[in-house]
Amino acid sequence: MNFSPIVDPELSFLSESATKILSVSAVAMSSYARTLLVEVGYIDSGKQRLDFLIYDTASDSFTGKLSDYLGGSEGVSITAVDVAFKATEGITFVIVYKDLTESWQTSTGNRLALVQNGVLVNPDLIEQVSDQVANVGIDRVVLNSSGTAVSFSTAANNLTSYPDANDTDDVFRIDIAAQTLQRLSQIADDDEGSEPSTVLGVSVSGGQEYILFETLSEEFSKKDSNNQNDLYLVAHNSVDATPVLLTEGTDEQAASLVLGQAIISGGSVLYVSESDLLVEGDANQSQDIFLQDLTSGVRQRLTSSLDSTVGAQDLVDYQLLAVSDSLNQLLFSSNLNSLSQDSSLYQIYLMDLSDLSLEVLSLTPEGDLGNDSSVLGVMDALGTNYAFQTQATNLVETPGRVLVTHNEPNIQLLTAGTDKGITKITLDLWKNNSVLEKPVDVDNGLLLINETVDFDAVKLSDSSAYTSDIKIGDAIDILRHIVAIKTLDPSSNQFHAADINNDGAVKIGDAIDVLRHIVDIKKIDTFDLIDEKGTRISELDPGATGDAPTWTLVPNGDVDLQGYFAADYVVSVEVF
Repeated sequence: MNFSPIVDPELSFLSESATKILSVSAVAMSSYARTLLVEVGYIDSGKQRLDFLIYDTASDSFTGKLSDYLGGSEGVSITAVDVAFKATEGITFVIVYKDLTESWQTSTGNRLALVQNGVLVNPDLIEQVSDQVANVGIDRVVLNSSGTAVSFSTAANNLTSYPDANDTDDVFRIDIAAQTLQRLSQIADDDEGSEPSTVLGVSVSGGQEYILFETLSEEFSKKDSNNQNDLYLVAHNSVDATPVLLTEGTDEQAASLVLGQAIISGGSVLYVSESDLLVEGDANQSQDIFLQDLTSGVRQRLTSSLDSTVGAQDLVDYQLLAVSDSLNQLLFSSNLNSLSQDSSLYQIYLMDLSDLSLEVLSLTPEGDLGNDSSVLGVMDALGTNYAFQTQATNLVETPGRVLVTHNEPNIQLLTAGTDKGITKITLDLWKNNSVLEKPVDVDNGLLLINETVDFDAVKLSDSSAYTSDIKIGDAIDILRHIVAIKTLDPSSNQFHAADINNDGAVKIGDAIDVLRHIVDIKKIDTFDLIDEKGTRISELDPGATGDAPTWTLVPNGDVDLQGYFAADYVVSVEVF
């Protein structure tokens, strides 16, 4: 796999008095890895500081920093952020920060700012809705996907209209539009948790918002007496927001959660637990990754096939990093491949949740594992692009770098109801080496099909829409497939990219076509439309009914899928 390292920011970009960069790690990634939110730790005037920078992968440069929205890095200290990347509404940030001009006020905790579309909308959401500045710091903050509500954890005791007397972290939620603040980690106003509660994630499914948190508190369930971290869910509404125990074992008692290891997406939760009582047949005495459906309550042990690898040593460790919106890809780091040698060595893994197969991402182009740990990864919403931090010297020259891959650049044609505000593009449909009389226009988020059209390949009317990355490695990938060194799955985008002449097979002629492209004998500038089952689409039918299909536009010749669409082109449209 080929990665691109993120360049370190110039010290002057951080601050005029910055002297040393301590760490650079990716925090969040927009679709197709176009934009990354990057956390940078650095030394400024002898003090350790933290800022969050916006990184543009097309230009390989940092384009802004969040402290600028709040008066500059000299005036604020940022401690946490969360971000929602939305194609139609730009980027929404919530930023936890300390105003250094108020630092003498020891009773003043963190403020919570809201930034939308490059504009500071509110310098402190908490003060706006409660007329109070949190009197203790905020530990964690999470936006919902629409950017309309934010949940956070804090030990501040001045944010409720009733006594907050537990002197520990609680989970709060602010409805930005309704201007309300509510404490969620409680049974009633006077029935609160005695131990810290930490928000882990938020999702929306079926019109219902779910807030996920972990806690040592045993007050929220009569089944919770294990004195360990457990996982709770709040289905939020204005009437009732009672926490429900998620990690209930087969013995009808609370099982445990590995600290901080849970992700919520749509109507499902993924989490890590050492308990053998969550599903039948689990006896490995080690950590496992579980997937739980919130509606049915059905729970699946995703790592059951790894029991023979893990053994009974209790050494395996899973660190959940991200899951795709469609719940088909899970990104995590683990010491799984090094249990018998050095259990402190971590790699980055991608799990296909349809068949539970594993792929190691922290590999050299030759397929060797990273020679040092890779951690702190992020993935885009589609599950096709990744970034992670590595100490391995065989993946990148400078250890500690963040690596990014544009792995599957595509135009996706999504289901009706999405609006991505697309720039006008014409998909020219080609057959027998000539363009058809009836091109398909993509305009204002709509793909209009007026009559049935048969075609072999697709071209973009604007060649600048796509940056091709066809090179010798793509020809080698084709040859590896031919000689069965590394076989391409016929339903994969890589196979369709390698099958340049669309004859259903990857052969030596396809490798020759790539070489001809490289030496400018005959350029490859066509794409294939691929459906959700991995089948190439060669007919557009206006008579189709039901939900609009999801298709992917795969570039021919770019077998490792390292090219990408220009930032000016929105990549999702409705099909009608």
